[in-house]
Amino acid sequence: MNKNREDGSARSFRARARKTFDAASSFYGFFDFFPKGVFTQAAARLSEKIPLGPETTILEVFCATGYFSRILAAARLHVTSVDISYLMIRRAARKARGLPIGFAVGDAADLPFPDNSFDLVIAGRGLHGMPRSVRNMAVSDIRRVCAGYVLFMEPKRPTGVLGRAVMGILERIEGGYGDYLDFISTDFRSYLSGLGFVPQDLLVKDNEYVLLCRKIGGGLSPSAL
Repeated sequence: MNKNREDGSARSFRARARKTFDAASSFYGFFDFFPKGVFTQAAARLSEKIPLGPETTILEVFCATGYFSRILAAARLHVTSVDISYLMIRRAARKARGLPIGFAVGDAADLPFPDNSFDLVIAGRGLHGMPRSVRNMAVSDIRRVCAGYVLFMEPKRPTGVLGRAVMGILERIEGGYGDYLDFISTDFRSYLSGLGFVPQDLLVKDNEYVLLCRKIGGGLSPSAL
């Protein structure tokens, strides 16, 4: 992230996110059931859509306890996994012993990698709780380190009363309920198209975007953000 462009609200969000997910790291695995089916199906479809092999460079941001990374690594793919929470990364590393995964603490809006470092970037369920300005910078930096494709997975507006209630509770706990409401009011496909991607459905889900996006063009001008 360009530190000159990072305002006080962005710094406050980063500090809050670290604190929240450090605190949640000890029990976060309890909620792994929520995206497990989507993650497993998405991983299976990826290999049908793009070539994946031992030489493929893969990054997962927002990795949390590393569940998606472990699915990929079990298929003998090498993955680098990043999360803003040190304690979450520590737990993910314990769960992944013996698998070809490298872990690092990192901010999705300020990734510690050169341009075009990864053939595939996985970005699952991290953008919807960010303020719009931070979300824009995160997508821009994810795009910067991507050489080919990004798999974005984010919630849609829940259609049922129970879904709305559950998501409302979870987002209030995480402290980003207003940012979540802003996110689900946005057409996520159009948003990604405007930031240099060609999005296609990898899976069609009622309550979840699962979009495999091809990076197009060169760098984005600051006015695009």
